[in-house]
Parts: sequence; C-alpha cells; structure tokens
Amino acid sequence: MNEKHGTRKSLCPLEKGMVVILALLVILVLTSVSLAALQSVANNLARSSAYRVATVAQGVAMGGSEGTMGLAATNPSGFSAFVAAQHFRVTMLDVSPAFFDTSANGSFGVDLQNVGGVNWVSTLSFVGISHRLPGYAVGEFCFDKFLSTTDGTYGNPSAVSPDDVIRSSQKRVISVMHVGPVKCP
Repeated sequence: MNEKHGTRKSLCPLEKGMVVILALLVILVLTSVSLAALQSVANNLARSSAYRVATVAQGVAMGGSEGTMGLAATNPSGFSAFVAAQHFRVTMLDVSPAFFDTSANGSFGVDLQNVGGVNWVSTLSFVGISHRLPGYAVGEFCFDKFLSTTDGTYGNPSAVSPDDVIRSSQKRVISVMHVGPVKCP
C-alpha cells in the first residue's frame, strides 16, 4: 500500500540539523547588519548635534565681534582709553549684562540650560592710527585701528564628561576695526 501512495523517504538526522544551523546563521547575519545600521545612526546623530553646537558658537563669536564694534561706535573718543584700562579685553558683560536672552524662551531656547552657558571675550591689539578712511577727508580726521579677536563659547568648555564635551564648542572671529574719528596726535 505504501507503494501506491508514494511515501517520502524520511530526512536523515544530519539534514534536519542543517536547517536549524542555516536559520541561526541567517539570524546572525541580520543581527550584524542591524547593529551596524544602529551604530551608523548613532554616529550621524552625534555628528549633527556637534555641528549644531558649533554653528551656535560661531554665531556667539560673530555677535561678540559686532558687540565690540557697537561699543566702539557709541563712544569712539573714549573707547581707546576704556580698552587700555581693561587690558585690551572687552567682555560680554562690558557691553550688556543681558547681551543674550538666556531664558528658556530666549535666544537659545531650552538647550542653553542643558549645555551650560554662553560667553564671548574680545581681545584687542592696537595696530596704529589711520588717516585714511572712505568718506572722510584725507588728513582731516584720525582713526584708531584695532585687530579684534573674539572667542565665542557655547556650552561648558571645562567639561570632564565626554557627553558634556560633545555639547560644547568654541569659535573665533578676527576682524579689523577703525574707531573714530578721534583727535589726531
């Protein structure tokens, strides 16, 4: 009767074990691919976060440079004496105690409370006196020329934890300022 119904020959035990081993190998390969993709996503997230923090630090440095120029423009004749008294440094607090709105709804949103703080410092070097500037008669007016190096910091630059270092950035902006008109020597 078996010959009429055509019974299948049973698999030998080695063939049964091969199916299990093959299934385990497929699962192992899929797990490896998933872990590699997860690592790639984590690296891309960290890189984009670091880029965002660096972009904010660049904006802080640019704002500090412009704040220093604005301070010079408010009192051109007294700026050189002020800078000399401050050891050729202008800080964010010298311009305004509330230069940036650091509230949760302010310039940086809630991120600022997570990263630590924001600050900038401009270091000035007196280059000399210039007698020529576009729009002014030659020799009639004098201008003090400064090289301004502004360092902007976003986050906590003295962080110890690697997670905190990722959320910190420092950027530098260098500019030349002509302050005046001032009295000619």
